[in-house]
This record gives sequence, C-alpha cells and structure tokens, in this order.
Amino acid sequence: MTSPIDPTIIEKLDSLDTEYAAIRRQQEIETRALEKSYDVKYEPLLSERSKVIAEGGVPEFWLTVLKNSANFGPEIEDHDKEALEHLIDIKAEEIPGEKAEDLIAGLKITFVFNENPFFENKTLSKTYHFSEVNDMLRHEIKCIDSDTVAWKAGKDLTLKTVVKKNKKTGATKTVQKERDSFFRFFTPLGPDHPIPEIFLDEDSDSESDADEAEERLQFFMSADFEKADDLKENIVPRAFKYFTGEAADYDSDEDEMDSEGEGELDSEESDEDAARKHE
Repeated sequence: MTSPIDPTIIEKLDSLDTEYAAIRRQQEIETRALEKSYDVKYEPLLSERSKVIAEGGVPEFWLTVLKNSANFGPEIEDHDKEALEHLIDIKAEEIPGEKAEDLIAGLKITFVFNENPFFENKTLSKTYHFSEVNDMLRHEIKCIDSDTVAWKAGKDLTLKTVVKKNKKTGATKTVQKERDSFFRFFTPLGPDHPIPEIFLDEDSDSESDADEAEERLQFFMSADFEKADDLKENIVPRAFKYFTGEAADYDSDEDEMDSEGEGELDSEESDEDAARKHE
C-alpha cells in the first residue's frame, strides 16, 4: 500500500505547473504575433499567384491541386470535376480573438468560383468556431458553419436521378437519391446541425445515447477541421507544389515510411512469437 503524498508537495507541483502554463501561454501569444507579421509578407505573393493563374490561363489549376492532396483527392468524384474546373482561388484566414490572450477564435476557408452552369455562388465559405483555449492550450471546435450551395435547376451534384419501376404495374417514376460528392464538404456541423445520414455507416445506431452522439459529432468535426487545417497550413500556401505533384510525392513517401515502420514492427513481433513457440 502506497503512503499518502504530503499535501504541500501537491501544492508545490500544482504551483509549478500553473507557472509553466502561464509562460507557455505567453509564448503562444508572442508566436501568433510573429506569425501575423509574416502573413503580411505572404499575402502579396499569394495575390500575385492568383493573378498569374488567372491571366496566364492555367487550366484546372485548383482542381489539380485538390486532386493531388491526400485529404481532398479521394473526395472528388468524376461528376464533380467539371464544376471544380471553375474554381479560381482558395483562401484561408484565421479569425482573431477579441483580446491577444484569446489567441484565435476560429478559421475561415473560402473557395472562389467563376460563373458556372452548376450553382449561383461566386464564393463558398466554411467557418470553424473554436471554444476558449483550455488549460492544455488546446482549442475545441464548437461548431462549423457553411454556406449553402445554391444549385441551379437540375444541377445538384450531391443528388442523382434514379428511375424506379413498379414490379406489379410496370409504372415508372424518377426519384432523387443522395450520392457522394466533393461538395458535401460544404455541410455545417455542430449541436444545431445533425450529422447527415450519408456521413454515417450503415451499422451506425441513429438512436445512440447523448454521450455517444456527442462523441460522434466531435469525431466528424475534428476530421472536417483536419481538412481545413491542411488547406491553411499546406495546400493553399504551397499550391504550386501540389499542382506539379511534388507535394503529393512527398505525402506518398511519408505514407510509405509509416507503412515500412509498421511492417518492421509486425515482423519483429512475428519473430518473437516464433522464438517463443520454438522454445
């Protein structure tokens, strides 16, 4: 049986941890200020890049960028590609907190489109709202707002038309069914926005208890934010590398390294099992 710890030791450890957290928070504030000073230098370059792409007539630049990214490539269906050919820019901006110590309050991603035959929107934005930073200096996502795609008549890429035939009468009717699409990215998530059924597995229990439902919502919001964060940190600033495929090659190399590491571990475990059996 372990003996009880002296309360004064606990108080001392708590005091040291609080002091450490205060310094770390100040570090975060100063780091954000430094990053913002560099954002001012990046912005003209990104604006010039947008101008060069537009005036130089680089076809399917952003469609190619997204196809070559690990987070978005698998989400782009064949029926999405024509609409994404009209994508002319992607912007990512942090939403500042009211005070410096608030760090950031959220993240906004904006997709800019030319006029196109699919929807009326010139821009489609998603906004990720953060909770106040916790004691571990981590944000939680409170909710995700999204613009609604204003589809033109008969052009909704998230739906497909299916002809159903009545086996008894032979009569047919057409119905709309949901289907996978890149444009499902523009879906709000949060306590006031239920998870769309198409996002859920067939085995998912729609009547799970409140704790399970909240955990599932947090999972979907975190996965969604991972894509937005990838846009902000990697895809938007280094779009040219994704366009040429260099960034995709780098991502692929990292995946191969991870797989090799897992393979080596599995091999070592197999050798150990074999040795035990031999003994």
